[in-house]
Amino acid sequence: MQHYTTEQKLAVVQASPKAVAEHDRRAWLALFADYNIVEDPVGSRPHISGVFDRRDGRRGKGPLGRFYDSFIAPNTIRFDVRRDIVNGDTVIRDLNIEITMSKRVVVSVPMHLSYQLCEQGGELKISRLAAHWEILPMVIQACSFGLDSLSTMTKMGIRLLRNMGFSGMCGFMSGVRGIGHNGKVLVDELFSALNSQNANHLQLLVDSEQSGPCFIGADGVAMSSSHFVLKHPGRFSVDKVLCSGYSCSASFEYHDGERSLPGVMIAECCRHTGKITAARFYVDNAE
Repeated sequence: MQHYTTEQKLAVVQASPKAVAEHDRRAWLALFADYNIVEDPVGSRPHISGVFDRRDGRRGKGPLGRFYDSFIAPNTIRFDVRRDIVNGDTVIRDLNIEITMSKRVVVSVPMHLSYQLCEQGGELKISRLAAHWEILPMVIQACSFGLDSLSTMTKMGIRLLRNMGFSGMCGFMSGVRGIGHNGKVLVDELFSALNSQNANHLQLLVDSEQSGPCFIGADGVAMSSSHFVLKHPGRFSVDKVLCSGYSCSASFEYHDGERSLPGVMIAECCRHTGKITAARFYVDNAE
């Protein structure tokens, strides 16, 4: 992956909303590796392609195609990208998307997208797409348009049943479950501990079963709580926090003297304890 430039990595990611806007199913599917995972939203049942697919009866991109047919094809989706961050083989997008589900039903969804890239056949492909967004606020928006909402949501339910079956529809809705408000409290405590240089408090937020360092910088190196605090003597300001499944993501600015670096933090949490098992900090212009 080292021989690909930042511009080449961004080009792959930027091709996705282009294909979505043009409703070009073939072009969108072609962006993904043969084996790929889509978690949209994170916390719902993932769509895994490249293994034997019982509904299609073959190994291929059947699950990815059904995802497109269920959530992309019937809607008009506009991406309002605030920032792209390239760290290694991962591209993070900090954005809002506007989904026009019908003439009157339009929803705005704050989101963090994580694209993991790989090389296949001499080309860059997407091997994993993880979309961090919150289902419940989106559903509340979509249900606020009276009879138009009833018609639109009914059609959506029928479409999910047809494309994904009852189990698949339940798998999507399982994304409602997760760490929720407690995750936002956890993120607030995490950044408070960093800003106060309190490594002991930071360590208390880590799951006790976690072995080894779990705070990962933009260079991909995992660090202990104390090491991470020492490496970040500046101050973090946070302006968007999302909890999706048992993951939390946050947009931040890191201020250290005259430097101000924007970034996104993604933390994975244990379902049983609600504490951190890994926290990755992606920082703009890190390469």
